[in-house]
This record gives sequence, C-alpha cells and structure tokens, in this order.
Amino acid sequence: MAMAELKLDTLPRFGFLLAAMLAELTLGPLIVMGTNSITIVRLIAGVVLIAALLVAGSRRVPVILFVAALVSHVLSSFSPRTDLAAVSEVARLVFLCYVMLVLVRHVRRHRVITFDTVAGAACAYMLIGWVWGEFFTLVERWRPGSFVIPSSWVTGPGSDLRAALMYFSFATLTTLGYGDIHPSTPASGVLCAGEALIGQLYLAIMIARLVGLQISQRNA
Repeated sequence: MAMAELKLDTLPRFGFLLAAMLAELTLGPLIVMGTNSITIVRLIAGVVLIAALLVAGSRRVPVILFVAALVSHVLSSFSPRTDLAAVSEVARLVFLCYVMLVLVRHVRRHRVITFDTVAGAACAYMLIGWVWGEFFTLVERWRPGSFVIPSSWVTGPGSDLRAALMYFSFATLTTLGYGDIHPSTPASGVLCAGEALIGQLYLAIMIARLVGLQISQRNA
C-alpha cells in the first residue's frame, strides 16, 4: 500500500516536469516565431521551475534555491539589465543542478523497476541537457562569441540566444551534431565535449543498471 501511494504521489510530478521541459524546448521557438515575443516562453520557463520544485520536495534547501531562481527569473523578465539576466541564469543553473542530483539519487535507490524508476531516469537525462543549456547561455553572456550562432537562430525582439543554445545543448547531449551552431574557442569546445561524454556515460550506466535490476527482478 505504501509503495502504491508513493508511486501515485511521485509519477505526476515527474510527468509534469517532463511535459514542461518538452513544452519550452519544442514549442518555445515556435511561439516566439509566431508572436515575436518571449513573454509566453518565459512563463513556460517559470512553470519548469515550479515542476522542478515539486520533484525536489519542500525541504529548506530546494525551497530557498527555488525562490532565488523564480524571483530572479521574474525580475529579469521585466528588466533589460544584463546583470539581472546573468543572476537569473546562475540561480536557475544551481537549482536545476540540485534537482538533477535529487532525481539521480532517487533512481539509484530503487531496487525494483517501475514506471516511476523509468520516469525519474528520463527526467534526469533531460535535466542534463537543460543544465548545460543554461550553462552555455551563461558562458555566451560572459564571453560573447564563445559559440557561432547563425543570425536566423537569434529569436525575439531582445535577440535572445537561450533557445538556440538550449537546442545546441540537446544536440550535443544526443551527439546529433548538425554543425549549424558550434563552439568557437577551445574552452567552449571542452565544455561541449564534457556534456557529450556525461550524456553517453549516463545512458550506458543507467541502462545497464535498469536492465540488471529487471533481470534480477524476474529471477526473483
């Protein structure tokens, strides 16, 4: 009974987080192209933060990190100041890193494969790309020109690069490598290689673990 209650309590939160991340990743650029505004996309980004908090829980540390990320996100949405935008990106990066670690620990503690386990593993994989996308955006803001981005990829009235770098992050994570966006310095190149390496190691280790647990579960 306790296991069933845990699954019912946890699954919607994982599904909500996955849906929110996919919505910003896939629908965000289309919304910007259709409306020439990034307001709706920023609202979806706020929903991603709320969904991440639901996964992380209501303990003091995640709540503090969430409040810092959400407040800075709202302030930067209504202000053109670049320093506020940088603070917002740092706050989101720290909070999402924490949530990703919580998810990985949650999946590692499972000894029986359930849909809950698979959903948690998928959320953690998505967050790797999400965290690196925030990191790339921060790096480009700190050192403009770290990435070569075609002008057609610059979206919105404020020439926002986040959508382009988020796409590039997931292209790197999945080793898709179209080459339309690419690093222009050795430092940014090493960061990209690090994401690709971590993504492949995560998949290899997590799939091996899930398959091993499934075999043990069947034998038992």
